[in-house]
Amino acid sequence: MTFTYSGRPGTDTIAERLDAVRFLIGDTVEASANMQDEEIYFLLDQEADSVWGAAALGADTMMTKYADLASYSVGDLSIQYGQQVAHWKSVSDSIADRRSLDVSGAYAGGISKSDKESVRSDTDWNHPYGWITMHDNKDTGETIHGYTT
Repeated sequence: MTFTYSGRPGTDTIAERLDAVRFLIGDTVEASANMQDEEIYFLLDQEADSVWGAAALGADTMMTKYADLASYSVGDLSIQYGQQVAHWKSVSDSIADRRSLDVSGAYAGGISKSDKESVRSDTDWNHPYGWITMHDNKDTGETIHGYTT
């Protein structure tokens, strides 16, 4: 099991992103590590290097891992995985709450005039039905609101 944590989380390099994911999910102690570096690299790859996305997916993965393990008792020894499931559910929920506040990836097109003109000039764009009103005749080829139907 490969484990590295330098204590310098960030987003500039792959090593910083690895540290960031470990930091966000609380997997920073080698003796009790839950994920291998290679697993975190996979999560980062799946989430396009988003540390928050990789952390959310990692927490969900850990929750699933412990949910699949059976709790058991042998004599005085008792292993209960329900607490691990609850812990990882809490981590997952916390990350999901944080991610829901991040709207930096949202985009609403057509707000500026140049966006509208760019869309209008794109010959490969499929015009939505909303551009054609019920009184327009698509078969005539007439121009409606600056668009040729």
